[in-house]
Amino acid sequence: MTLNANILLVGGPDDALLRKVGARALAASRSARPRVAALYAPIAGHPDGLAFMQRSVADMFPDADVRRVVLPGEDAHATADDARRAIDDADVVFVSGGDPVLGANLVRGCGADGWLRTAITRGAAIVGASAGSIILGAWWASWPEDENDGADDEHQGAKLVPCAAIAPRLVLDAHDEADDWAELRVVARLVKQRGDDVRFVGIPTAGAIAVDGDGKIESIGRAPFFLA
Repeated sequence: MTLNANILLVGGPDDALLRKVGARALAASRSARPRVAALYAPIAGHPDGLAFMQRSVADMFPDADVRRVVLPGEDAHATADDARRAIDDADVVFVSGGDPVLGANLVRGCGADGWLRTAITRGAAIVGASAGSIILGAWWASWPEDENDGADDEHQGAKLVPCAAIAPRLVLDAHDEADDWAELRVVARLVKQRGDDVRFVGIPTAGAIAVDGDGKIESIGRAPFFLA
């Protein structure tokens, strides 16, 4: 089943899969040189990570006009107007890997989650990779830096963190199959206490999913994990 979907979420690093997902994201554009707005908020403050992700994005979207979007809070000189214009002009918006809590807080803190929803409505594709995929779902969690702080808590001290909710009925994790999706299971328990009607999905390394407006999911590459 191939969905007519413009939300594309990648689990973990796999060059061939990233190129496949990038080509699919660009396919709907009618521009001779599609515009890609790249958000690197999840790796704010990490220049080595930024350089790595920029190389990956260039490989993922060859021949596209890729422009970095710097969000307020990520850089002292960034403005909301500049960031929103870049997203409004884009055929594809990409959200990078890194720290999902940092990225979610920066995206929501300046209102960029609303700009992404507007982009979806006008037909742009939204692509997340690793932490970027998590951020595009409804919820994630933060954990205490000291593991002992949550030793007596069934949730390990985790606190829910609201994400951008571009896929509003999904809570997502990425490339954690080796740990049997342990963090996703903790987040699921916290979200279920709220009574939210969502699905919990783990996207493995070398796996991706496409999500349409009704929340239907198409698997690309390795199959996703669905937590009951």
